[in-house]
Amino acid sequence: MTDLPKRFSLRHGIEAEPGQPVFEDAPKRLRYFVLEYLKNNLYEHAAIDLVARALCVPELIVSGVGRTAWGTLQPHIFKCEWWEIYNILEAMYVERADHGDGWQQAFVEQLNDVFSQESIGWKMDLTGRLQRLLPAAIQVETERVFEELKTPRFESARTNMQIAYAAYNFHPRRDQEVCSSVFDALESVAKEIFSMPTATFGDVIKAARMRDIFAPETLSVLEKLYALANDNFRHGMTEPFKLGAPEVEFVYVSCMAGILLFIRQDGKSKL
Repeated sequence: MTDLPKRFSLRHGIEAEPGQPVFEDAPKRLRYFVLEYLKNNLYEHAAIDLVARALCVPELIVSGVGRTAWGTLQPHIFKCEWWEIYNILEAMYVERADHGDGWQQAFVEQLNDVFSQESIGWKMDLTGRLQRLLPAAIQVETERVFEELKTPRFESARTNMQIAYAAYNFHPRRDQEVCSSVFDALESVAKEIFSMPTATFGDVIKAARMRDIFAPETLSVLEKLYALANDNFRHGMTEPFKLGAPEVEFVYVSCMAGILLFIRQDGKSKL
């Protein structure tokens, strides 16, 4: 990916840069990239077919191509929902498959440059999937979680973690599913390590306290995470789901940290 300089208006503060990464929006310049890339790389009928499929707008196919093709696409691309733009982008990657890996890689690099310029918190990987960007240190730990869960004994936890990961990267993000699935993964790991298959996460915490395995403050954090789960997104939740986006990220990261906590403690001493 090239390191493009910021445009004049950003360098001189004329345009305000977002204070946080943009996730639930498709800025105007990203939409322009979609239209321009389609115009420069696809035949008109192919571009219309692609957008029609991605947006599920069949009338685009029968609206005609020729001289009005780009004028036909422009209002759809600039007025559709933000997440529909990301559906189009993944469809564009698939379309590039017909032209070989080199074309796909070039598309990914160009797209990620636009994401960087517009402070967008998504990144397309080399398989064409859009992934939410996490801070580098957290991203490393996420990869370690999946690596640890490859062990057959953690098959159930791995399945739950895969569901949570998919929900986290869905457009738009499925927040309640993220929280419930990642906590289920944590509970599954804890129960497996403590050999308590029919227990609850609360039972595991009690057992850990009796065995004097973790610091009291660590156990307190796990208890509060368990209470947060029960009150807000698990089967026993007392109110409709209402956690905000930063809270969802807190749950996601905290549960992964808990998974590594239990697995690594198990590696230090037999629980």
